Amino acid sequence: MTRRAPRAPAPRALVPAPGVRQLGVALELGVLAILEAAIQTAIPALLAAQPELCAADADAGGSSPCSRCADQAIHLGLELRAAINRYRLALADDPQRDHPLPF
Repeated sequence: MTRRAPRAPAPRALVPAPGVRQLGVALELGVLAILEAAIQTAIPALLAAQPELCAADADAGGSSPCSRCADQAIHLGLELRAAINRYRLALADDPQRDHPLPF
């Protein structure tokens, strides 16, 4: 039995795009914002393409290889989104990242 995605992950507001000051200290925040937006867009698209993932009975009708792969992609996307958030929190607590990057 495979793990199933929740009926539909609750929409989560995206963290605002990093400003110039934030990018001057941590350039990677720009790419992470793009990655998080892609995950936020991909999850509903996968659920729409594989509606059986939203069924009340996760095992109703079996599952196709596509739906199993979509389910795994959703779970990994949610894990990656959580990791990005943990990185932002760690970065905010890092005293060594208070100074602009030397370009």
